[in-house]
Amino acid sequence: MAARTLDGGPLGDNYDSVAKLFHWLIAVLVLVTIPAGVTMLEVGPGPVQNFLFILHKGIGTTLILLVALRILWRATHPPPALFGIPDWQIRASKAVHHLLYVMLVVMVVSGYFRTVAGGYPIELLQWLGIPPLMGKNKTVEDIALWVHFIGANVIGALIAVHVGAALHHLLGRKDHVFWRMWPGRG
Repeated sequence: MAARTLDGGPLGDNYDSVAKLFHWLIAVLVLVTIPAGVTMLEVGPGPVQNFLFILHKGIGTTLILLVALRILWRATHPPPALFGIPDWQIRASKAVHHLLYVMLVVMVVSGYFRTVAGGYPIELLQWLGIPPLMGKNKTVEDIALWVHFIGANVIGALIAVHVGAALHHLLGRKDHVFWRMWPGRG
């Protein structure tokens, strides 16, 4: 059933439960891995740093699959139409969403190559019996590290824009947009 304005007019449908699951699962994982990634570089060597590196790499490995599945789902299940929103906001929303998908892939791939080219293990992939795609390579490691660092800043900015827009719709416009992706709303 379509969401309605206060006067009963149609506004657009909510996302389906699979899209919501992918959105919130990826959001939680990204919001855990960012502080883990920052903190693992700040703490000294030891068990806390080891745990954070393994956590960060494990989440990255999980995100490889989830992002691929989310992109496939999105390609085969277009998002519901928006009504009552200015065209420029719809275009901006699509651009931010597409850039978030691209940056999630960039972050996962650059993190993977930074790790394996540095000669470090990705424990979850080892546990699954998946060998690294390449051996140690300082040039690839350095490029991947640079891409991962720049990508972290870009994805951080995109997340800020995304959350800011969601809050604008929730608190400023007080319209249906925020609730379209909220779990349990349908």
